Amino acid sequence: MTIRQVARASEKAGGTAAGIAALMGTQLTLAGTTLRESAGVGVAVSASSAFITDTVVSTNPIGISVQDGSSLLEQSEPSTDPFAVVIAPSTRFVANQTRVEGAVPMPTPIR
Repeated sequence: MTIRQVARASEKAGGTAAGIAALMGTQLTLAGTTLRESAGVGVAVSASSAFITDTVVSTNPIGISVQDGSSLLEQSEPSTDPFAVVIAPSTRFVANQTRVEGAVPMPTPIR
């Protein structure tokens, strides 16, 4: 899934709210996107991969959560590792209470 040039503010609600979540083998690309004011985590990645570039993650309790075998890297290019979550240097984390967190409750996948 690729998301480009989208601004998203999540509703402030309880539960496992995430601006966007990549679950169970998803390959996520965020480019030129803004994720702000999520009730929980801005970007949640679980057992998946992601490449996040030219993106702003702001004003969330947690900026990004990476768990269940996924690992966090900072580099300019995507990785071929199916569980690498790559944050490009052009991505900014602004005014989140915590930038990175490990295990958090994940949303239920839509089938």
